[in-house]
Amino acid sequence: MKKILLFFLSVLFISCGTKQVLTKNGTQVANCCSYGTEVDLTSRYVLDYDMNLYFPDNKIQSCYSRAKIIDKVEHDTVEVKMENLKCAIINNPPVIFAGVFEITHQDQHYIVHFLCDDRTIMNKKKGKMEYTVKCYNVEDLEPEILKRYAKP
Repeated sequence: MKKILLFFLSVLFISCGTKQVLTKNGTQVANCCSYGTEVDLTSRYVLDYDMNLYFPDNKIQSCYSRAKIIDKVEHDTVEVKMENLKCAIINNPPVIFAGVFEITHQDQHYIVHFLCDDRTIMNKKKGKMEYTVKCYNVEDLEPEILKRYAKP
């Protein structure tokens, strides 16, 4: 019962909740939503980010985006710029979208990609809400591999 109550309370306050609903051919279509989560960069640093997205005519635009790095040891917070933020709407309704962006922190370059689908965020094994998100440190890649895919 506790888990069910937690689930319903989380749905009420979920960061990817629909803010406005439009009707298109009798089907409810989300017009905008907010998305945000945390992802580990290293064992010491966590990236916390959020954004507001707007869906005009089945396209997607970012109205607001913010990212910060949290130091788990010192409990300091540093704002970082989300560069090259790209999002694509996959389905609406239900609202499913994916995106990618880049950040730089302490001379390290990271790429973060995410998938937001409200139907998949409940992790029953861990007993918590969790988005599909992954972070890669590009500086750890072999330079020859990066050269192969570089723009001419």
